[in-house]
Amino acid sequence: MLYSSIFNTYYTQDNVPFYNILKKIQLPEDKTSELYTTYIVPYSMPWTTLSYLIYGDLTYYWLILLANTNKKLNPMYASVSDKIFIVKPEYLSMVVEAIENEI
Repeated sequence: MLYSSIFNTYYTQDNVPFYNILKKIQLPEDKTSELYTTYIVPYSMPWTTLSYLIYGDLTYYWLILLANTNKKLNPMYASVSDKIFIVKPEYLSMVVEAIENEI
């Protein structure tokens, strides 16, 4: 799922699309919860590639980055040996559904 598809698209009178940028998504901050696991990046790769390796879908890269907002990460690439948090794949659909219901 593309991050941008979560938010409603609104249109101006001139039919120009826009998003409400004041809305935001937050994940639980307790990284010790059952929802998360740690993952060590095996080699440098784009976040989309890592998303595909973990979730089988390259569009969930934003969820990986969102789970790691407390870290200083390259916004384009995961670096080799980065220790990151990921939402466990078995909880992916539950998390996405909760986000969609929240927005």
